[in-house]
Amino acid sequence: MERVQLAVADLPNTTAGLAARNAIFLDRDAAGHGWFIDPTPMANEEFRRQGDTSQLLAIDSRAIDRIDLLTVVEHELGHIAGLEDLDPSVSDLMSGQLRAGIRRSIGKADIDAIFAHEGPHGWS
Repeated sequence: MERVQLAVADLPNTTAGLAARNAIFLDRDAAGHGWFIDPTPMANEEFRRQGDTSQLLAIDSRAIDRIDLLTVVEHELGHIAGLEDLDPSVSDLMSGQLRAGIRRSIGKADIDAIFAHEGPHGWS
């Protein structure tokens, strides 16, 4: 992970982030929504938990209509570690779709999958 490079690009359509080999490309305007760049990424005070899921809903006006940069970067790092997109309807970090105003965090299943993965982008 220490070799992963970040770059800003004009990605197509609704794509906010993209992983390729050891690079993460972030769309310049978060697919038209703008980025929420959290000044305190280790705290989630701008969000509230939705039930018992790993999904958080923005309550801070700065985050409500924006794409959460932390979620997108963690999602793309998941791809570099060997995880695939999940069904867009699930509220998991590796869901294939992220709406504005949503933050997702890595879950136990994602962590287990990363450490179980073997291959060129895995940890083993």
